[in-house]
Amino acid sequence: MAVFLSDIVPSLRMISAWSRDVRGRQHVSSAEADALNMKWEEIEWAIKERGKVCEQPRERQR
Repeated sequence: MAVFLSDIVPSLRMISAWSRDVRGRQHVSSAEADALNMKWEEIEWAIKERGKVCEQPRERQR
């Protein structure tokens, strides 16, 4: 997912499903919200790392 997003939105820095203080809909448990938050944090990290890799060829071309 991170690779796809970085290709179509290369300057993307952050994705947020909901803030940590807001759990979302009533049927989302605290444990599920925490698990989803952790997945989004992993995606955020992967996007940042992908961005670093994508910048390397551009820097070499300059």
